[in-house]
Amino acid sequence: MAGASQPTVSVIMPTLARAARGTLLRRALESVLAQAGVRAVPIVVLNGTERDPALAAELAARREVRLLDLAEADLPAALRAGRRAVDTAWFSELDDDDLLLPGALARRLACAASHPGCDAVVSNGLARDGRGDRPLLHDVETIARDPLAALGERTWLSPGGALFRTEAVEPALFDGMPRFLEWTWLALRIAARRRPLAFLDEPTFVYHPGRPDSLWASDACTRELPAALDRLLGLELPGPLRRRLAERRAQALHAAAREALRRGALPAAWRCHVRSLRGPRGWRFLAFTARLLAARAPRP
Repeated sequence: MAGASQPTVSVIMPTLARAARGTLLRRALESVLAQAGVRAVPIVVLNGTERDPALAAELAARREVRLLDLAEADLPAALRAGRRAVDTAWFSELDDDDLLLPGALARRLACAASHPGCDAVVSNGLARDGRGDRPLLHDVETIARDPLAALGERTWLSPGGALFRTEAVEPALFDGMPRFLEWTWLALRIAARRRPLAFLDEPTFVYHPGRPDSLWASDACTRELPAALDRLLGLELPGPLRRRLAERRAQALHAAAREALRRGALPAAWRCHVRSLRGPRGWRFLAFTARLLAARAPRP
């Protein structure tokens, strides 16, 4: 058990607490509680009404767990609620199907100590699937030189991958957070302030991509991603980054048009398609017009 003299880190853990995820959630929780050199306090946020009553009761009975309860299944709202509940100098987050590696929080705290005044420590992680483990980030030095510009290429902030200074990463940064691009939003808001960040090119967590129940792979994500990118583009951003995000929005609109056509929602497909054509390099999607026209044509 962690001693009273050890630093305390809150770990926000949003979960739907479905029965099918019970084993994964318990594993994630144990990876937090087993952290050496720190006192890790899980803040588990029950997110929505689909939870398994037995699993929810099990979590409520654990004295080492702080439990919050939200009626609506909404990940941004769960993250905001978890952040508001933080009462420690540092906090992290962990999805319910991922893992902190042994010593992760202590290693991040040590990195923060060697970078006084940093708002956050962003670490590398491992993507784990049937093919084994591979690093999530391959260009940490480049990212560290200009974190904001690097977001035009990829999101370097992953769930489970950072340690945040509580007084610097305030609850207001979570306001307006869109579904499906939660961590890109937070990375943009943090990096845009141009305040010090520390990057740790060591894996401290395990991310499990490609799960069949992943929201990222859902039709709902395909439909809502353009609106999420609209939200990102509402932030004050430098021109080159804005253009890259606008290109990504055009691609997302094209994917949404294809999804709408597949389910027979022709008006929605046309709306998304026209918007995709208006985006940067929108000519890439011009050929899709023929498919939409064919869908409107009466059958012979």
